[in-house]
Amino acid sequence: MATKTKEVKHSVGKVVQVIGPVLDVEFEPEQLPELYNAVTVKLDSGQLVAEVEQHIGRNQVRVVAMSSTDGVVRGMDVVDTGQPITVPVGKPALGRILNVIGEPVTRARRFRRTPSAGRFIGARRSSWTSSRRPRCSRPASRSSI
Repeated sequence: MATKTKEVKHSVGKVVQVIGPVLDVEFEPEQLPELYNAVTVKLDSGQLVAEVEQHIGRNQVRVVAMSSTDGVVRGMDVVDTGQPITVPVGKPALGRILNVIGEPVTRARRFRRTPSAGRFIGARRSSWTSSRRPRCSRPASRSSI
């Protein structure tokens, strides 16, 4: 029995401009990444992860880097991951200090990423947290001040 798998496009663009943590990246027509998708840039020191924040026209997107952009120059390849930045959730992540892209900051052993990962952007509050908000019966009177 054949199963449907979601095909992920990994379109490749080029850095057009670097201004601090903000990069402008140009992609081929009809291959722009969606808003809030993660994009990656290969550097000598590792990999830079950034998030698409805006479509600025001329087949370009504006992305914000999640770490230092030192070493990023015009013309470098940028790869669209096809999905948003996710961070691990659940028991493996409890008590751990994670950075913005979900990597452990502490020098303790790395933990295995499980299928349970939460989106960095767009997480909604559950109905439990909104229904358990403490309620005040009435505001304090000014006469007691």
